[in-house]
Amino acid sequence: MGVRTGRLLLGLGVGHTSWRVTTRSRFQFPGPTGASVSGTTEDEVTATLFQIGPTAIVDVWRSSDARTRANIAAGLSIGRVSLINRDEFPEFPTGDIMSDEGKATGTLLGFHLAFGGDYFLHRHFALGAEAGYQGSAARNIEENEQPLPDQVTVAANGTYVALRVTVVF
Repeated sequence: MGVRTGRLLLGLGVGHTSWRVTTRSRFQFPGPTGASVSGTTEDEVTATLFQIGPTAIVDVWRSSDARTRANIAAGLSIGRVSLINRDEFPEFPTGDIMSDEGKATGTLLGFHLAFGGDYFLHRHFALGAEAGYQGSAARNIEENEQPLPDQVTVAANGTYVALRVTVVF
């Protein structure tokens, strides 16, 4: 959502990302009675990110009929990151499956810078695309609502491509 004035668009962006990595392992070892004990364990890491922040898009070129535009976009964001790590392991020598779970949360700071363009199919509707560079850093991470003894920061950055739809009221 945003507002356009001349060549400048100011908006508020919302982002949500979730990912999960699951690893299954098989085990087999001799049990207390000499019989073989076997089974499967599963380890899982889940991360959820939510962020919100302002974005500015500036038109750097317009066609003579103003239907086609090239622009530069930039934005900052703040949000929350949540990590859950669940591990399963066999109890030796019975083979019973035990589990352990840890939760961590932190503040998420992000930015993006991109080059893109829009084509207005109608004065109230445009399709566009952008490609750029983005980064995020999670800070002040706490595990199970307790501050960690060491300062922990997790960061990621990379390039992206996005499709845009603009509706003008």
